[in-house]
Amino acid sequence: MATSSITRRRALSPVATTLTAALVVALLGGCSFPEPDEAEVVRVISELPGVTAVDASYDPPSLGHSSDGSLGVTVATSPDPNQMEDLVQRLQSQLAKVPDADGYRSFTLSAPGVDPRTSAPAPSTFTFLRGPVPPGLAKDWATALASSPPSAIGVRAPSKDQPAAASLSAPVSVSSSLAWVLASSLRTLPWTVGQLSAEDRPYVRFAPGSPVSAQMVQDWKGIEAKFGEVPGRYDAEPMVRFVIVENVEQVRRVRIIFQRPDVDGSLLEATHGQRVWPLVDAIHAATPGGAVLDLDLIRSEGEEPGPTPKTDLIDGGKGAADWEAAYRQRFPDAVTPTATPK
Repeated sequence: MATSSITRRRALSPVATTLTAALVVALLGGCSFPEPDEAEVVRVISELPGVTAVDASYDPPSLGHSSDGSLGVTVATSPDPNQMEDLVQRLQSQLAKVPDADGYRSFTLSAPGVDPRTSAPAPSTFTFLRGPVPPGLAKDWATALASSPPSAIGVRAPSKDQPAAASLSAPVSVSSSLAWVLASSLRTLPWTVGQLSAEDRPYVRFAPGSPVSAQMVQDWKGIEAKFGEVPGRYDAEPMVRFVIVENVEQVRRVRIIFQRPDVDGSLLEATHGQRVWPLVDAIHAATPGGAVLDLDLIRSEGEEPGPTPKTDLIDGGKGAADWEAAYRQRFPDAVTPTATPK
């Protein structure tokens, strides 16, 4: 009898589930979430000095989804620093004048700009969440915009679980961007700096995890000098396609992707290693004290961009045996491999 009872309950379960779901939908359908008057939000925010446009689009919460509580404010291309400081400090109190406007949780100031490569829009942004914003940060952002940055810059104010940070991706070298950052009003922030790829240069990203220093600028000049050497050039095309360097928790994570279309078959470390290691050496030499190297070395076997076959030469012990062995010999203090080389 026990078995029969269990079977009967299971048979009724889909029906019960359907009725429950219908009840939830009916209940939610009868509920309404308070929404701010978007036109009123635009009006009160537009009263603040320095505002040129407001995007107050708001999507209320729904089943399984929170509200889209992001308020966008457009300012001048070269905004007045004191106005921006005042705007950030007053925006939330101004918004409090509108009933039910507490659903806006994220705020972004956008200063219009243009991508120097494509002439497409590329605004610089200052993003912050509800709560106090460090005094002077918005002023520093606006001051930096007036000092001819290589491209759009983004600043994120700190929150309870994230520190303040800044980013910049430009068609100039990483060392050039770092030099600009070092002279800017935002030099005390941790930055992520990128060099955009092109036919004659790789994509490069550097995230030091700390404020920029003069030593970083010099280090990257030395690193960039090695790009054209690794592992040589073929029909005037650069062989290095991606270089990503990130310092995270006392580890310098390095990812290098290069092409060698003039070589059929496998790349042997004994033959081609001497053309690769100078770049790795330069990156390793610039590693902060106490940090260890963690290298991924990848050969792209097709034309970038786009999905192409790749060979992992060094990948945490999962790469080619000769490359993994040479890497461990050259850098005995590198991150311990987690797999046996192929």
